[in-house]
Amino acid sequence: MRSKRLTQSNIFALVSGQRQEFAELFITSGLNLRFQITGNRSKKLRQIFLSASEIKNSFGKNYSPKDFIKDYIVEQRKALPEEWGDGLTLTGIDIEDSYICYRVKTDETFLTIPLLQRSKAEGHEMEDSIMEELNNNKDPMVRTFINYVIQSGLGIKYVYWSEKNADTVSFTISSYTLKTKVQLNN
Repeated sequence: MRSKRLTQSNIFALVSGQRQEFAELFITSGLNLRFQITGNRSKKLRQIFLSASEIKNSFGKNYSPKDFIKDYIVEQRKALPEEWGDGLTLTGIDIEDSYICYRVKTDETFLTIPLLQRSKAEGHEMEDSIMEELNNNKDPMVRTFINYVIQSGLGIKYVYWSEKNADTVSFTISSYTLKTKVQLNN
């Protein structure tokens, strides 16, 4: 049920950016909803049918931003490992403490653990880079995801690791920093 809810959340967020209002329209009208989605990588065609009662049960007022985040994580795990380029691979995603934690493996060809350690010791360069990327990303799903992260009171944490080095390096962005520095309205 969780992965189905995530698919539904993605559809609602993609269509309207305001999932709850969109769901309420379908709930009050009693209409069913059918989507055909083609995978970016696989090119597989998938059809999703949502009955009016499924929409009501899944998207009534009891479906919180934190529910969306949990479902998102379950769905993201299915695509792991995910190549990020420059020798980086996303190998894990979970909620740890008050952070969404991304585990990123580096093959140390471009970003090495010692280089990441120096970057962390020298200041907030990585945080600034991540914040810039979040503010410049106009993808509606990314913006909806970040909005739900903020509403859930979570931050974001990146843990870099390597098979060549026993050390790990973590970069965190607090919930407060996301709330005050991410500009969702542009």
